[in-house]
Amino acid sequence: MKNNLDKGNHLSDVVIVARMPGTGISGGRYHALIMAEALAEQGVDVCLWVDCYPSFFAEFSDFPCHDEIVLHVDPMFTNPPDVNPNLVVVVPHMTRLDKMYFSAINFTQRKAAYLALLNFESPNWFNSLSPVPKKECLWNGWRLCARYADAIISSTKESEKWARRYYGRLAGNALFPYLYPPVNEYALQKSRTSDTSKVEIVCITRFNQESSHKGAKELAEAINERWRGRKLNIICGHPPEGVFWQQILAVSKKHGVEVQSHCRVSEVTKFELLRKASLLVFFTQFEGYGYPPVEAIWSRTPVICSDLPVLREVIKGVGHYVTMSRDLDLGDEIEKVLEQQGITLAEAQIVMQTTSIKAFGTKLGSVYDQLVKTGHPVVLNSNKTVTFKICHAASYLFQFCVMGCSCLRSLIKGTHDR
Repeated sequence: MKNNLDKGNHLSDVVIVARMPGTGISGGRYHALIMAEALAEQGVDVCLWVDCYPSFFAEFSDFPCHDEIVLHVDPMFTNPPDVNPNLVVVVPHMTRLDKMYFSAINFTQRKAAYLALLNFESPNWFNSLSPVPKKECLWNGWRLCARYADAIISSTKESEKWARRYYGRLAGNALFPYLYPPVNEYALQKSRTSDTSKVEIVCITRFNQESSHKGAKELAEAINERWRGRKLNIICGHPPEGVFWQQILAVSKKHGVEVQSHCRVSEVTKFELLRKASLLVFFTQFEGYGYPPVEAIWSRTPVICSDLPVLREVIKGVGHYVTMSRDLDLGDEIEKVLEQQGITLAEAQIVMQTTSIKAFGTKLGSVYDQLVKTGHPVVLNSNKTVTFKICHAASYLFQFCVMGCSCLRSLIKGTHDR
């Protein structure tokens, strides 16, 4: 059987496996698409194995090798692409343990390729910082892939530190590299600046209950009388709603602040909003990487953000950091930043040199070189294959039991109500 051990020791073919939303885009899906573009630009043959056409895919059409990326749409992940990759990258998601993970692992084994798990955030890290913790079972698919992975790729050194603690025993001899996701430089180049008589402040956030750590509450608390006559542009993936959104509207109306939400904007529009802003406000309590402040700095827009180790790592001394506390006046802190000069090109280049498309592609190539030096890809033995099949069945059995308990509770509740 022909496999990738015959291809030589350079990274030439990559399959990226991911679920895609029918509309909109999430951070992880964005990461997957821009990874594909960056690899294609480095001369790598890239195949995206996805369950549906990514609605956001056209936003990357300005990348020079965009049309060379193969898009393999397979709704049930039962029909693998007819390619022979040296590397398969699994992009996980926050849902039940499903067919995608098993198909990706089986495909990787048949092709004798290296398997990499893209790790955005491990539960030990997320739950140590977020005010609303997530159930660890949401990471079951990540853990499964970690057992068979040759590399667990994190977005930052801080993320990699927590990943080693969480996946260490599962991952055996896997490598733990980290790669800063790159910025869409082509959309930035197409964007235009526009003069405005108002001081404009921009915030990229989410408003659903599961995203209460994203800083919408803190943004509402920061708006005060000194904002009168200013404009607040909020960039979000879904139409804003909920308690925090209502708080922002109420306090903005009280202090004469114009508020405009920009839902599912194009890449070019996003950079135009960033470039004309006087400040990006980013009061998240947890972040796996921090795309908004990185993109703001590329746009030469000052950033005020939460004092998180991961943000200090990525945007270094270019950001203005605040430690959240009850005694902190966020409004005062924002005024201090607005009174200062903007970001110089030299300051921006500190961040740009580590988050460029070229830097990302080059470093991923180096990760592959390390994998080759460590030896052949992890191969399943018969015992692991049995474990794999049992795990698949156990996952669905567990889901069936949960559904059964839910139905039983509903029946009991209905009996009591009568």
